[in-house]
Amino acid sequence: MSTRAAYNAGTVDDWRAACTAARVSDSSTPQQRRALFETHFRPFKVLAPSDTSSKLTGYFEPMLKVSAVKTLEFDTPIASKPDDIITVDVSEFHGASGEGRIVGKLEGSRLKPYDTRSEISGQPQSAIAWGNAADVFYLQIQGSGRLQFPDGREFRAAYAAHNGQPFVSIAKHLINEGEIEPHQAGIDGVKSWMAKAGHDAAQAAMNVNPRYVWFAAEEIADPEKGPRGAEGVALTPMGSMAVDPSYHAYGVPIFLDTLVPQKPGDWKGEPFQSLVIAQDTGGAIRGAARGDLFFGWGDVAGGRAGSMNHPVDMWVLLPTQLVSQADWAG
Repeated sequence: MSTRAAYNAGTVDDWRAACTAARVSDSSTPQQRRALFETHFRPFKVLAPSDTSSKLTGYFEPMLKVSAVKTLEFDTPIASKPDDIITVDVSEFHGASGEGRIVGKLEGSRLKPYDTRSEISGQPQSAIAWGNAADVFYLQIQGSGRLQFPDGREFRAAYAAHNGQPFVSIAKHLINEGEIEPHQAGIDGVKSWMAKAGHDAAQAAMNVNPRYVWFAAEEIADPEKGPRGAEGVALTPMGSMAVDPSYHAYGVPIFLDTLVPQKPGDWKGEPFQSLVIAQDTGGAIRGAARGDLFFGWGDVAGGRAGSMNHPVDMWVLLPTQLVSQADWAG
């Protein structure tokens, strides 16, 4: 088995033979599917600079009770993307030395960083729905959610954009401030602290994270499918993973060896050795050996995802044809 720090994912043609064989094997036995991967792919272990940078966390699609209008209970907007936000792909500019995207807004003729969460929260916004402040905050962290209206209607709040500000963990902030213990760092623990701390203290803690996310309303065509990830396809529970796209290409199979919680609050976890697909990304997912596993939707998935935080071994699977001509980096 070979190990590499980075890899060339090749082109569609490099994957055609392996993907064709995979489609033919859709109705095959587990043994036949394993043989397919052993025949058409080679594994390469993902190397991290240190043990501490090898980590798998979890995310999910929350289900929120919301209102179509602002009420005392539902007083926080699930906001749609503003008209003044500008996104720049640096790589498109001649002579640019870097990659990535810059998010900002025009002030006169100059592009300036977009407002922070604390600044945005005090401005009027166009809302696709209204929710509880803590629920909306965690909806923004997860990136999408299912909205449940009092009349029985359901829509998906699909990710539309963010303000380009860095992501900061509210749980780490509260632990560092002595407000909660490490075992209370999950969603339920932080929400419980918010409820006890009161509106002003909770808002101040949320403002520590300057990143703000906007959404678009979508019909839920199939309730058994997850939201679209960055790859543009519906996410599969326990089969889709968010990665750092500067290290991994979307659609690449990755084998994981780690521990995964079987129920909410299961911090120890049970062995999990499984193949997943790189299909999404996230603001806090940075590094070659850093992943975020999609657990599904609803409270149970959320509890498991919130408990997911373990070191992980990863192996990228690349088509044999590509490996034979790969231009390795690192």
